[in-house]
Amino acid sequence: FTAAHVLAATAGVCAAFEVVDSRFRPKAPTPEDGTADNGSHGYAVIGARLVPVMGLDLASLNVRLEINKQVKGAGTGANIAGNPAHAVAALAHHQPLKAGEIILTGSVSGAFPIHAGDEVRAVFDQLGEVTLKVT
Repeated sequence: FTAAHVLAATAGVCAAFEVVDSRFRPKAPTPEDGTADNGSHGYAVIGARLVPVMGLDLASLNVRLEINKQVKGAGTGANIAGNPAHAVAALAHHQPLKAGEIILTGSVSGAFPIHAGDEVRAVFDQLGEVTLKVT
C-alpha cells in the first residue's frame, strides 16, 4: 500500500484529536507500555465536517492545539510520518482496514496534560476545529 492508495480509498478527513489515558501512572509510559495498553487510547474527539481529500495537501496542513486558550503545540501534517497518508499506508501493511473505519493518524503537536475544568481546542486549516471541555 502507498499513500496514493490510501488517498484514493479515503472518503474524507476531519478535525480530530485523541485524549491519551494510560494506566501507567505516575511514571510516563514507555513505547512498550503504550503498545501493551493499546496505545494508551482514552477518547477521540472527532469533528462533524468530513472534507474530501482531493485538493488537500495533508503534509502542509497547519494544526494548533490550545488548552484554556493558550497555544500548547502546533505543527503540520508532515509531523506524521512526512504525511498522514504514509502513516495509514504503514498501518495497512500490518492490519486489514475496513471501509468506514475512523483512523487517527498520529499527533502533529505532541501530548499535554489536561485536568478537570480544562478546555482543549484543536484548530485545523481547511478542516475546522474541535473542542472538548474536560469534566
